[in-house]
Amino acid sequence: MQSLSRESHIMNSTSFSRCFAGGVSILALMTAGPAFAQDAAANDAAAASDAADSDIVVTGSRIPRAGFTAPTPVTVLASDQLAKTSPSTLADSLRQLPSLTNSSGPQRNSGTTNGGQTFLNLRSLGATRTLTLLDGRRVVATNLTGSVDVNMMPAGIVQRVEVVTGGASAAYGSDAVGGVVNFILDRNFAGVKGEVTSGISEEGDNQEFRATLSGGLSFAGGAGHFLVSGEYFKNKGVETGAREWARQGVGFINNPAGTPGLILQRDVRTVGTYGGLIIAGVGGTAANNALFRGIQFLPDGSPAPYDFGTMTTSTLQVGGDGVPT
Repeated sequence: MQSLSRESHIMNSTSFSRCFAGGVSILALMTAGPAFAQDAAANDAAAASDAADSDIVVTGSRIPRAGFTAPTPVTVLASDQLAKTSPSTLADSLRQLPSLTNSSGPQRNSGTTNGGQTFLNLRSLGATRTLTLLDGRRVVATNLTGSVDVNMMPAGIVQRVEVVTGGASAAYGSDAVGGVVNFILDRNFAGVKGEVTSGISEEGDNQEFRATLSGGLSFAGGAGHFLVSGEYFKNKGVETGAREWARQGVGFINNPAGTPGLILQRDVRTVGTYGGLIIAGVGGTAANNALFRGIQFLPDGSPAPYDFGTMTTSTLQVGGDGVPT
């Protein structure tokens, strides 16, 4: 009996041990699932935190937004703001910005190969350091230096103009050291609109005429859109001697006293005449050179003595028969 009881006790102990081991295994399996779920949730939270901390910087976008929300300083001029300035051209409106005041124009390009053209010059760093874009894309240059004449921009359908004055060269290159001027067109415009303006100065000169005509049409159920815009502009300008203050020939000359280096002087003239002037002889003796020097040729071809006035440099004089500056 004792032997049987001992065997029963051993069997019961063994069964209890197996049951206990099975229970521990089941408990371990039941707790392992939440542990894996907690690890996965922690990894997702860490990934989301990393994604939130990494910023995406957009350097060019067609989505209109206020200038203060951009990563770099942006001046945004809408079409209605440009119209309120009542300028002659789109370029005249932009020149009213302090950063574009030194931009060239038809009135400032006299005597150069760029007559009639307008080149934007941001922060006076030069037109070759100011990048001009149309809808965020580069425009074909209109001169040998790579600058773009903004008179080519269709002013009638310009929706807004964005001006970036800093940090643009990192994205666009060395031609954007001064900044970027981006013209955005109203590509959804539908209909026809036009404008005609004309004016003249109080002196009866500087007559100006400008006309614009633009049209837009959607087709194929909105799948396509057609835009066209044209502009005509003419300014007869003002002659150099048309004003009394201009006829005085005011200019800077070297100061004989030395300080300051330059002084303002009236009746400054360029040494020379329209008919020709002998300023020095070629070869021969000094007497012959002195004999022919200072002979000018009048419009009819006859020779006459030339008055050198007061020479300030080899090319400038005050008074005399020179050409007014």
